[in-house]
Amino acid sequence: MSRTSQVPFHAVARLLRATTGVDGLEGQEARDRVRDRVPDADSEDVALFDDLLGIGDPSTPLPPIDPDARRRRLTALVNAASLARESPAIYVVEDAHWIDEVSESMLVDFFTVIPQTPSLVLLTCRPEYEGALMCVHGAQTIALAPLSDSETAALITELLGADTSVRALGQTIAERAAGNPFFAEEMVRDLAERGVLQGQSGAYVSTAEAAAVNVPATLQATIAARIDRLDPNAQTQRSARRRSSARGLAPTC
Repeated sequence: MSRTSQVPFHAVARLLRATTGVDGLEGQEARDRVRDRVPDADSEDVALFDDLLGIGDPSTPLPPIDPDARRRRLTALVNAASLARESPAIYVVEDAHWIDEVSESMLVDFFTVIPQTPSLVLLTCRPEYEGALMCVHGAQTIALAPLSDSETAALITELLGADTSVRALGQTIAERAAGNPFFAEEMVRDLAERGVLQGQSGAYVSTAEAAAVNVPATLQATIAARIDRLDPNAQTQRSARRRSSARGLAPTC
């Protein structure tokens, strides 16, 4: 659930669509699936839930309630369903640094009951994220250390392949990546898109001398270069997301 800043409920809706099993379903079929999951829920609450999931019945009017009341009722419905669940579950929320504030706040409410269930939540985020999800009671933080030199070399060999033409370029990528596997992957992808690398992942051949190749010095530069090659509409969308991310989310704990 990545890159969702400033889109109210987006991250929550995606998570709940997955957990209720309505992904790929539409209309009445999707609504029937929801009712199977929450058979004892109030009909108005279920209508609100359908609306959140994007499967609402156009002929069913929503109750006229304010946003805070809507959130409370949805939270109560989801938490009741979580507490009633008997089978183990793992919920994965990726790239929390992109999350919209409404979804962030609601997920905090949802996660309060997780310790009472046979469930586990795995949340991934960048180090600079300090939002409310980092303050959930009982959560444990695991900070990933950079790859070692040998691990970086193994990754780059896997990405580039063993052809002698990519050996020197691989050394340059390893130096720039500084143990960041995502940076290494993005640099290789950038070079392939530019035509410097020919072939396929794990079996590339370099078309230029390593010393003559411009390898971006930072991850931001690598991504910016890739954005510059996108069509104008995609560039506008990416720029808006980056501005939203830069504003950040203030910690609440």
